[in-house]
Amino acid sequence: MVWTLSILTVLFINFIVFYPLEIKGAIQREALLDLLMKAFRTGLIGSIISTFGGSCGILWDSAYMTYGIPFVSFYFGIILHDRYFKNQIWFYPVEWILADENWGPDKIGVWLFLLLFLLVMLGILGGVLYGRLEEI
Repeated sequence: MVWTLSILTVLFINFIVFYPLEIKGAIQREALLDLLMKAFRTGLIGSIISTFGGSCGILWDSAYMTYGIPFVSFYFGIILHDRYFKNQIWFYPVEWILADENWGPDKIGVWLFLLLFLLVMLGILGGVLYGRLEEI
């Protein structure tokens, strides 16, 4: 949610600053829709890796894990893709944002992948939280 709001805030500020400087005309609907879809995908990715970070933080009783694991996991996915899994687009977080490869008609595959990934991470977080509640 934080990533999505920050992206939308930056887009709004850029619109206020730069739009009056442009030559008058219509806003290209395809470019705006693509930009909004990238912002929403970034928000989904942020929620996935922050949920993973929260699960790790709960498991190891460390706030540092909660803050650090999202950054580490994002770049770990990039390193895994660049070194070992060059043909697997599902390992590459940058591809999740850009969705340049063949993800099916209307790029529906990337949305299904991200939503399924989020549901799995939420299930893991729920299991970790339930286990912690049983300890108390």
